[in-house]
Amino acid sequence: EHRTDDSKNGNNRLYCASRDIPDPAHKKRQHEYLERQDRAYWEATGSVGDEAGLRTYVKKYPDGLYASVAKKQLDIIEEEKRQEARAQDRSAWDQAEEGDNIRAYRNYLTAFPEGAFAEAAEQRINDLEAAASDETRVA
Repeated sequence: EHRTDDSKNGNNRLYCASRDIPDPAHKKRQHEYLERQDRAYWEATGSVGDEAGLRTYVKKYPDGLYASVAKKQLDIIEEEKRQEARAQDRSAWDQAEEGDNIRAYRNYLTAFPEGAFAEAAEQRINDLEAAASDETRVA
């Protein structure tokens, strides 16, 4: 005996007298529905390619149809950010060296306390302070 009516529980299953057998057509429709939802969300969020949209898509569909594309694009964005941060760090360091005074190096450290040149800035501040101290003693 086969039945398909279990609508009160929201199930669309083919029942046999001896066991429950999921309806394959229902599984296929459900899969197609989920893929449509995934594609629609991608179109609404990630397809533009901006960081916020990509992150929104990956958060909702970490294993979605477009997850690998989104993650690759996010990796590229992150690398671009790292390169920009290094360039800003380098530019600030160049300005500090050009000024070559305690204030310039402190400004660098304020902007980039963990910067690539933080140790060098601290050392240069120490050297300049020591030189100023020596000049005061001599005068």
